[in-house]
Order: sequence, then structure tokens, then C-alpha cells
Amino acid sequence: MLEVLTAADNVVELALKGTIHATDFTKIEQHVDELIAKHGAIRLLLDASEFEGWQDVNAARTHFLFVKEHHARVERIAVLGDHQWQHWLASAISVFLHPDVKCFGSDEKHSALKWLAETE
Repeated sequence: MLEVLTAADNVVELALKGTIHATDFTKIEQHVDELIAKHGAIRLLLDASEFEGWQDVNAARTHFLFVKEHHARVERIAVLGDHQWQHWLASAISVFLHPDVKCFGSDEKHSALKWLAETE
């Protein structure tokens, strides 16, 4: 499941819980697009502490397409998670993305929000 938890100004908090399905992205796309239209760009806090993976290859493909279509309008991404593979994946993907990506432990939400709020 993928859900928008909060949206304050241009910071959007998304929770990735359990297994992600392809349809999860259609549920949040309009909300994300509206915030981008309002602010020009957004910053994301991705809580991946309960993320277990994708339902299937189509779900992963849909996720990557969503990222491809939106990453140019995302300034920063803070990822919360405790699994080493999450930090490795975020670091590997950051090579191909426009936004700055930084990983934090699941108990470091305050630090992640502080980093997202920094102007530079």
C-alpha cells in the first residue's frame, strides 16, 4: 500500500507499507500532481520502514514510470528505513534522479524533515 500521510507546504510524506501494487500510484498521482502545480516542486519524505517490495514486475514498472514522470519536479527525497537494501537501492537510484536523495533510520524522522526543510 502507498498512501499520502501529510502534505505541508511543499513537503509530502508518503508511506510505503507492505507490498506495493501498480494501482497504488494511480491513487496518489492526482494529489502529487496538484501539489507540484501549486508549489512548482515538492520534497518527499518516504517512510519505507514497513516496505516489503512490489507485488510483481508490473508494480515495480509502474513505480519506476511514476518516478520517471515526476522526478524533475522533486527537489529532495528523504527515505526512512532500517533495511540495508533500502539504503543501497536509494543510493543506486539517486545516480539517475534529479533530486538529492538521503537515507535515514526509521527513528530519524525529525532529522529527515529538518534536512528536507533546508534551503541548501
